[in-house]
This record gives sequence, structure tokens and C-alpha cells, in this order.
Amino acid sequence: MNSSPSIDSRLPAADAAATQVNADVLWHHAAFCGLALPVRTPRAAWQRSAGGVTLRIEPGTGELPLPAGPMLRLVLLHVCDAAFRAESPVVALGADAPALAASLGTGEARVLAEQVERILAARIVVAPETGPDLAVFDARGRPRAAGAWRSSVRLSSGFAASLAAQAVPLDRAIVMRLAEVPLAFDAYAWIRAALHRAPAEATVAAGWDELHARFAGRVKVSFGWGTLLTNDFRGLAPDDRLAPFSLVCKAVAANGRPTVKLSDNLNKA
Repeated sequence: MNSSPSIDSRLPAADAAATQVNADVLWHHAAFCGLALPVRTPRAAWQRSAGGVTLRIEPGTGELPLPAGPMLRLVLLHVCDAAFRAESPVVALGADAPALAASLGTGEARVLAEQVERILAARIVVAPETGPDLAVFDARGRPRAAGAWRSSVRLSSGFAASLAAQAVPLDRAIVMRLAEVPLAFDAYAWIRAALHRAPAEATVAAGWDELHARFAGRVKVSFGWGTLLTNDFRGLAPDDRLAPFSLVCKAVAANGRPTVKLSDNLNKA
């Protein structure tokens, strides 16, 4: 089984430049694509590690809860996309929360404002195994007063440089469809990052250890059946004529919800 490569791969410079202005693409940092952010508000400092990088969200100096959920993802995606396109660490957030909400395609301005305040109050860190910790935001960009809206934010120089080298293109239409479903958004971003690093026409595989590192504790329940459970008629007919053969039944839905088959055998996936 293949393990996840480190996050230092990118498109050739010419290809990146050609798609940088494409309005159908949103650019995100590979670390945020590869490591899913919290869905629910963490009770304490949060971190997740996989593929040679760790993400940490640490409480700031105030009493605010840590950021989480769909708005955390949308805000960080907006910030990364705008910074990458402009080749600038300074990103505009708009005159107020409703203005930013409109630009992000959401009507939840109040929730957005709350999450932006939490994001800027917290310390979000990308920590590669082979390099220094990278705080996402410049500490000087934190709000000076609780509830104060900032019309712009500034990325740290280290994270801005990392973003320039490790940006992953996401399909805007898919992002908008999945924006309110964090788990689906995370899965899409992870798959897109894996394909982005891989050579053209290459088969991309993920081992169980990697799937566990990225999704453990986030899927409530899963179940399935195998060949011998659904077709265990061995020895019940002459010449073993009812033995299982290469006919595979795959569930497509359960209780109205789509299902997917996961396998470490590429011929069965």
C-alpha cells in the first residue's frame, strides 16, 4: 500500500501560471487539503498529522472558542485563493461580514462573522516534519478588540511562501456544492491534492493506515459484506458448481444514502 508523499509537489511553473487566473479554480494550501479541519468546536488545542505534516489550532489570548465547521473551511480557502492569485500576503475580507458572505456565496453572515473572529483570535499552524512551524496569519493581524471586523488580514511570510509552492487547484463548482458538508469537502480536497501531486496517468492509491490517520473518528459507522457471506454454497452441489466466482455485488445505497466501496486491492475498488 502506498503511503502519502510529502506536500512539496506542485504543478510546473508554466502550468500554474496558466491556471492561476482561471475563475473556475480555487487555490488551497496542500496541508489544508490533505488534513481535514475540525467539524465541531474542539474543547482544547486541536491537531491532526498525516503525510509528513501536522496542522494545529491553538487557543489565543482571549476566551473565544476555536474555529470549526464549514465556515472555517470557506474562510481559509478564500484567504489562500486570494493570496495565491494576487501573489500578496495581504487579503481583503470586505467591508463587513455580509460583504464577505456574499462573495463566498453564503447567506450565513452572522455565523461567518463569528468564525472569522475565532480564526483570527486563534493560532493556526502548519508544521512540516522537515521544516519550521508556519503560523498561517501574521500575529499583527489579530483584532485589537473583541468583535471588531477587519477589512483585511495578512499571512505570515513563511506561510505565504509555502502557499506559493504548494497550492492545489480545486474546482469551484464542486466546492460550492460541498461547502455545507465538511466531510464531503474534506474528502474531495484530499483526493484532489493526491491527484495534483501525481504524474499524469498515474494510479493513486491510499493505504488503510493513511485512511485511518485522516478519517478515524469522523465516520460514525460502516458495514459491508463479502463473497463468502452472500454466496457461501461451497460443497452443496456436485463438482462444487455453486462455488463463488468473479461476480461482485456492490451496494449503491443504504437507507437512501449513497455508499462507496473501499479496498486495498485496486482490482476490487
